[in-house]
Amino acid sequence: MSAIYKNVTLLLITLFMLCLSAWAGEINVPVTDYSILHDAKSEIRIVTHIPIPDSVADSTLMFAEFQFAVTPQLAEDSILWINCYALTIPWEVGTVDWETPWQAPGGDFEADELTMFTTSNPNDSIAYFDLTDCVRSWLREDRANYGLIFMVPASIASRFWLNQLPEEALGSIKYQTR
Repeated sequence: MSAIYKNVTLLLITLFMLCLSAWAGEINVPVTDYSILHDAKSEIRIVTHIPIPDSVADSTLMFAEFQFAVTPQLAEDSILWINCYALTIPWEVGTVDWETPWQAPGGDFEADELTMFTTSNPNDSIAYFDLTDCVRSWLREDRANYGLIFMVPASIASRFWLNQLPEEALGSIKYQTR
């Protein structure tokens, strides 16, 4: 009976170690380095740097999601959408505006959209953006991490508010690693 007990114990320890190694850790990082840009047509663009902690870089990234609170103020049957693109040049908070340092007014970004958020909820919402593929490409150094640009079209910008003060974090990025 003791041999069976030892085998069962060994099996349980092995299973525990396998589960522990597969356990996904979750890291939430506030995003505080951002600027809000406006043009003459009331279009809103938000540029932000995306911090990637060493603990994420040293792990296997399972999921990355950026989120921030918005107040859409939508009329019935309206839709709010926010497009997200990767920036292609470096920039600094406090020195950026609609024209500077961009080659194209409003920001230099990749042509292909990374992700989009849509809602028809007229109440407060959380905008969620799946950035897993983008962050993985930054970690592999396939592209430089100059941050992201979120674009709210002029047609709906007057019905869009961010739910934080300028000194607060724009939102947070949630990383799941193992």
